[in-house]
Amino acid sequence: MNKRLVLGKIINNIGLNFVVRKLRNNNLIVINYHRISGANHHTDFDDDVFEHTAEVFRKQILWLKKNFDLIDQATLIELVSTGSFNFKGNAVLITFDDGYIDNYTLAYPILKEFGVPAIFFVPYSSIEDRKVGWWDSISWMVGKTALKRADYSNVKLDFTSAMSRSVSAKRLHSHLKVTPDSETKTLVAEMSKVLDVELPSLDRQSEELMSWGQLKEVAANGIAVGSHSISHRLLSQISDEAQSCEIKDSKRLIEEKLGLPVDTIAYPVGQKTSFNSVTKRLAQEAGYKVAFSFYPGSYSGSIDDLYDVRRIALSSETDVYMNELVFPSLFFRT
Repeated sequence: MNKRLVLGKIINNIGLNFVVRKLRNNNLIVINYHRISGANHHTDFDDDVFEHTAEVFRKQILWLKKNFDLIDQATLIELVSTGSFNFKGNAVLITFDDGYIDNYTLAYPILKEFGVPAIFFVPYSSIEDRKVGWWDSISWMVGKTALKRADYSNVKLDFTSAMSRSVSAKRLHSHLKVTPDSETKTLVAEMSKVLDVELPSLDRQSEELMSWGQLKEVAANGIAVGSHSISHRLLSQISDEAQSCEIKDSKRLIEEKLGLPVDTIAYPVGQKTSFNSVTKRLAQEAGYKVAFSFYPGSYSGSIDDLYDVRRIALSSETDVYMNELVFPSLFFRT
């Protein structure tokens, strides 16, 4: 049993979570999800972005609805535009990244059933061109190669077991996240040759993604749609001009597709090294009212930087996620 789970069980057993939750107020936490899995889950793509089963997600939504004010994008924008917020209780905003189909088939029905709002952040090119992200393509190839080992750009790859394949995929994912875009933009095509695996067909990739029609439907039923850039490139690794296109053009293009304003953006990957001061300036200039990162943080009374609003990912363990929301400083390294 890991330390976070042990700590969570102790806090819940003595009732501290309940007491603090009732006494504390005027706090805001933004939760981020990527993928929700169904029964008999299996994927040929990146398994790490499947964070919870639909059953766990449903339990989380029920607990959140009972214990927090679940706010929508419009409420967030209205509140933070004054420079501070004043919740009688504690508030949570739910977000999803990357535009996966299970956001529509599994998460959306649960959100709709309980009247819970959210923001779905989508990369324009993925939805328009019907292509999954580079992380999914890499996982596909690593999972299907007949090779035992390989070496790419000094990254040692081992395919001798399911575990070693998973580790190798993670190494390649990490490599892309820290290497300049100029050196990695052809990586997926190169890996196809190195591993001797064809990329999944467009039809197969398309099955993993929401459509514009589905996004229009969710947008009419309590789900705001935000930008996740155009191509999901790490913004800190590209030129200022390229950043401008990713940030400004994605807003315009998604608005044209949906016929609705796009007021928020989530930076791809979202770690502290994934964006920079130029990114934030361009997001503001483009007309976004709030921009989201993806490293832990919570807020009390105000948000210090509207163009770096931090988000957390919840554990699947009940004793842990309950306390991640009530004691974020204990359960996350901020």
